Amino acid sequence: MKKFLGNLLAACMCGFLVNVPVTGFTQAVWPEQGVPDYQELRAKVKAEGPKLLFSDSPEMVYETGILYRDTLQGEGRLFFHHVNGTSKLKKLAIIVKNNGLRPVNFAVTRSGIDGPSHDYQAVGKKSQEYYFEEQKSKNSTLGFGKTLELLSGEGMLLPTDQLLTGTIDFF
Repeated sequence: MKKFLGNLLAACMCGFLVNVPVTGFTQAVWPEQGVPDYQELRAKVKAEGPKLLFSDSPEMVYETGILYRDTLQGEGRLFFHHVNGTSKLKKLAIIVKNNGLRPVNFAVTRSGIDGPSHDYQAVGKKSQEYYFEEQKSKNSTLGFGKTLELLSGEGMLLPTDQLLTGTIDFF
């Protein structure tokens, strides 16, 4: 009887919530009445900014190896989002390498990185807060074949099931 009353109460509450009028729209109360009237909105899309390098596949990393590799000249934005899915402590490193024959000027113009942590939502939010803070550009010169690690100079340790995420703008 308790279960029946609980289901009846839930059904009555759902019916009550569905019948609340919404200003400016005709609302369907039952599925047979179809989709409520709606207004289609058109969005303006601006395709500008640096080339996006997107490293989150796999999001859960179960093996050691290279997670993403690309070649780029000019402006770029790297977004990375990885969780250590192994049972061991791992290191995540973001390495830039000059493959050209001449030295290149390299600059990180903006970045926001947070983690590692088990609180994935907090890490994502905090990394974006850091990204939008006022920042100074970090400039370097890379000779032929030289590399630069962007997280700490040596990569960051990532404990099991913890997330490291960030966005880095560079030129």
